[in-house]
Amino acid sequence: MYYRIYVHDAMTLVMCYRIYMQSRPRRAWTGLVGFANGTVTEPAEMRCVIANCMYWVAAVEPFGLLDPIFMGTEELLRQAAAYRSSVDILLRWLCTDPRSEEGIALHQRALDFLREHTAHIKGVILKEAYYSPPDANGFNYSVEELERFREEHDRYWTDWENSPLGILTPSKGYEDIVDPICDFVLLEYQKYRSKEYSRRDKKIGPAFPIIVCPKCTKLVMPERSGRKKYCSPCSDQARAEKYYQKATPNENRDYQWLYRLKQAGETTRRVRLHRSDVRERLEKIRVRQRESPRCQRLLKSMDL
Repeated sequence: MYYRIYVHDAMTLVMCYRIYMQSRPRRAWTGLVGFANGTVTEPAEMRCVIANCMYWVAAVEPFGLLDPIFMGTEELLRQAAAYRSSVDILLRWLCTDPRSEEGIALHQRALDFLREHTAHIKGVILKEAYYSPPDANGFNYSVEELERFREEHDRYWTDWENSPLGILTPSKGYEDIVDPICDFVLLEYQKYRSKEYSRRDKKIGPAFPIIVCPKCTKLVMPERSGRKKYCSPCSDQARAEKYYQKATPNENRDYQWLYRLKQAGETTRRVRLHRSDVRERLEKIRVRQRESPRCQRLLKSMDL
């Protein structure tokens, strides 16, 4: 039996608010990365991820796959736990060089997963582009998600009489929670393969916007595709390590001395600065680290 998927529980506002203002594909990739990394664990968050992998009509249709009549919270969590590792393998395969050792190792498992779940997808069917706020309110949607559905509905119904299909729109049926994920991935790949490049394009971009952080090996959805190599924590660490490698021994030592002086507190610092040896060292650091931004920031923060 095939069902349509819709969002059932209230969305976790903290998790979803930032990605609501992005495009649907970007929201979907961001959610999938969170799911594969294990940061998306709540049922409401999972429904948010699944909804972003589908067309809005399938996401708001009643009696869907996530309806408690067909799938309670326990079943949703069971499927999420069962498929999380497979989704992780799939996403890593998508952003790995297919000729690399890792790409070859992941190839068969990822391809088998795609084939299994795309076989579950019921072909395109025509459904009425319908959205009922009273019905949606009964499912405890978040305010942001309700507004997004309303905007999609209004956009579709604008001048619908001049549309060849009228109020009908293509939709699909899905059997389990990862079917729309696989469907979304293949549609994104199809769009990439169909893209036309101008002569000014120096290099064809990646097929998928996600990357694997080479330092912590977590999946990452960069803010700007093609510009980032690490996740945010590792990026900060890598930048700091690069800075330390270029910094002179004196700069590191002077920075640590200034940092300890600042951490001592204003009263203790004032007492220490009465000593001639401390004042002498401070003056040497001022001269020696005139070109050091981080040392100058510490000096400025202490008004020295």
